[in-house]
Amino acid sequence: MANTSIGDIHVLCVDDEVQVLSLLSDTLRAEGYEVQTAVDGTHALQKLALGEPRYDLIIADAYAEP
Repeated sequence: MANTSIGDIHVLCVDDEVQVLSLLSDTLRAEGYEVQTAVDGTHALQKLALGEPRYDLIIADAYAEP
């Protein structure tokens, strides 16, 4: 990711706890990241299947429902 600004980095945040998801995504957006969210694995997979944007980082709750 050489010569990439933070605004060019796409992050997908996945968590079934809405408050945690909101805090995480708001914090990343405040730092300049492009952030998408998903409330479960099914929605995350749907976003990934679209192919755009291509995510540079996925942050997921390991204990969330699938």
